[in-house]
Amino acid sequence: CGIAQADGVLHCWGFNGGGQTDVPVVVSAWSSVGAGSYHTCGVAQADGVLHCWGSNGDGQTDVPVVVSAWSSVSAGVHHTCGIAQ
Repeated sequence: CGIAQADGVLHCWGFNGGGQTDVPVVVSAWSSVGAGSYHTCGVAQADGVLHCWGSNGDGQTDVPVVVSAWSSVSAGVHHTCGIAQ
């Protein structure tokens, strides 16, 4: 996945066995993205909300509700890490 520099649009491609390349349409611009093996997470540019999608076999797309805004995100095979604002 990558974020277009001109407009912040997130583009994902490749194998989509877990829905990891299906970018949510509710966000128009992104500031950070992390792609795991079967899941992807991104930070919305407008409000810092973290969105995750794809396979969730180990809770890797369950965004913690105690944080309302994020600066960045990184996704691994079975986990996700983020930096809160």
